[in-house]
Amino acid sequence: MPQLSKALQEKLAAANGGVVPTLRITPPDIRQGGSFVAHSLARACMTLAAVNDIFSTCFVGAQGAEAALKAILHRHGVSVEYLRNRNKFGHDLAKLWDAARVKHPPLGDFPDWLEMLAGPHVEFQLRYADKYHGMSYPGAMKVAEGMRELVAHMDQALS
Repeated sequence: MPQLSKALQEKLAAANGGVVPTLRITPPDIRQGGSFVAHSLARACMTLAAVNDIFSTCFVGAQGAEAALKAILHRHGVSVEYLRNRNKFGHDLAKLWDAARVKHPPLGDFPDWLEMLAGPHVEFQLRYADKYHGMSYPGAMKVAEGMRELVAHMDQALS
């Protein structure tokens, strides 16, 4: 659990009649956390796509897709330890999609927009962009719309 600095404790005490409120953190399970992240990043994709920021939309979309797929898998009994094991799934969106589709068949086939992001995502090229001089990306709105659909599937799987 994070500790508050002495200075912050003093500020809180001064603002609360000499009492420092108790800091309580209850960690979410990966379904809740993954769902929150996926929804947040899907909204960010729409915002970024509206200004045609293709690279940022792709980065955020890949991160959001990973969170959504892991939330679906966890809902269907896959342990957090297994999901975080780099030798099982890691950041491999294709493996995550295939496993999630088995658990939640309405996902259907691996979408083109996500297939275009899968390689660069697993190689951290959407994060660091240090391996290639150029890459082809799906359109920003295609990623944003794909994330909206994926989040809808995630919501259905989690309900």
